[in-house]
Amino acid sequence: MLSRATVCFFCALICTPAVAQWWNPFAPSDYEECAEGAAKSAKTNEALRILIAACSSKFAGRRKLGGTYTYFDARQNRSFEIKGPNPTSDELKFIDSEYASYAQLEMELLAQQAEAERQRQRELATAEFQRQKERADQEVRRQIYASELTQRGRVAASLLRANMDRLDCLYPALDSCDHFEVTVSVKNTSKEIVTSFMVGWTFISQETSSCPTSIPGKKQQNVRLRPNDTTVLNIKGFDGPKSTKARICVGIVSSEISP
Repeated sequence: MLSRATVCFFCALICTPAVAQWWNPFAPSDYEECAEGAAKSAKTNEALRILIAACSSKFAGRRKLGGTYTYFDARQNRSFEIKGPNPTSDELKFIDSEYASYAQLEMELLAQQAEAERQRQRELATAEFQRQKERADQEVRRQIYASELTQRGRVAASLLRANMDRLDCLYPALDSCDHFEVTVSVKNTSKEIVTSFMVGWTFISQETSSCPTSIPGKKQQNVRLRPNDTTVLNIKGFDGPKSTKARICVGIVSSEISP
């Protein structure tokens, strides 16, 4: 009685394509013969699929014109010339060594690509930081310029000289001067070009010796005044005093200047 090991040895031996060809002279010699036989013997598409799969498992190589064979290694997407329908052990060692080199190159390429991406991200971050810094610097400069422009406007307002030339109560028959017209001349004694200013006024009694230091703004005037220019304003108001004997104080509250 044969031992189990002996049985396994013979089973393994006769399952190889070469021994199968010797054992069964009608067995296919390569994938192409196997597939051709499967196409002839299969009765259904499913049976054909199973037989073709069996052919692929038996024969790794594919026949070329002229009778030589190639083996396609999907790992490296590459075909290799082999002597028979299946690669020999030496051929498999060579294919594996080629794959090892291929895998090493792939790893190096991926590492280079990863480093290039990291470098690109660093450059993008640096560029974005620089843009943010430039925007922040521009905003600081804008705020400084706006502050300086506001201060220059205050100085210019203080150098606009407003003189009241005439005050007329529109209804002199009445005891009050609710409705009035005042003529004011304004001269720009600053070095700035004034584009507009706010004129204000208030009334004081005859007994008050001087005008108050703070006068409420009443009317915005869009008048362009170069240095030493003078303009004359005729202003009608409806908030005059109850007495026609009151005095008016006129002043420039604020101004805007040309940048």
